[in-house]
Amino acid sequence: MTDRDPILAGQPDAPVAEVPKPSHRLRWFSLGVVVLGLAVVGGVAWKQVKPVVDARRYSSVTQTVPSAPHLTPQGEESLYRIDPTASSLTYDIDETFVGRKASTATGSTSGIAGDLAVNGADLSASRVGDIVVNVEQFHSDNNLRDARIRQDFLSSHRFPLATFSVDDITGLAGTLTEGKTYTFTMTGDVTLKDTTAPATWKVTAKVQDGRLVATATTTAKLSRFKAGPISIAGLVH
Repeated sequence: MTDRDPILAGQPDAPVAEVPKPSHRLRWFSLGVVVLGLAVVGGVAWKQVKPVVDARRYSSVTQTVPSAPHLTPQGEESLYRIDPTASSLTYDIDETFVGRKASTATGSTSGIAGDLAVNGADLSASRVGDIVVNVEQFHSDNNLRDARIRQDFLSSHRFPLATFSVDDITGLAGTLTEGKTYTFTMTGDVTLKDTTAPATWKVTAKVQDGRLVATATTTAKLSRFKAGPISIAGLVH
């Protein structure tokens, strides 16, 4: 008798299957995929980051107020001139991260000039002169974003000024009442870079203590001006 199990007694031991050695080819193939993946990711990242690095030379601008054509008041008109110390042009653009909205980027410039001639006896006869804005002075909370927009999208070192020319004012009528808020629409053309496109502005305005206070809002696709869509390494789109 042996100590072996009776069923297995007298039978030769079963051969132990040899464990295959790791495939060097498989290991190198896997490594190759990882390296290729890193190379692709790195290439995409550098493609996005390089323009931002190059844009650093556009990080500073000269803060000057542009000139705009002056209006001469006629008849019952009162002349109002835009005060750059109390005025601004502001943009809002949705920021995206991995294709999803993350926040809203806001930038502004106080480099703005223009005249308005308000006819107090007949508001429908009021006039708005060309409004000129220095878009090179747009600034937000991100200097790299600002520099990249100046360099690649607005080309504002070459085309620092944008102009809004008013062709028509609708919804403004009657006589001027101090402190009353008026809502109306201005239509005309915006010239940005070397492109002109129509634009419609919704306006609220009132005269209070001898000052004209107004807010005008419009929605525009920058692609109409060969300036968008804006996409900066995940910062803004």
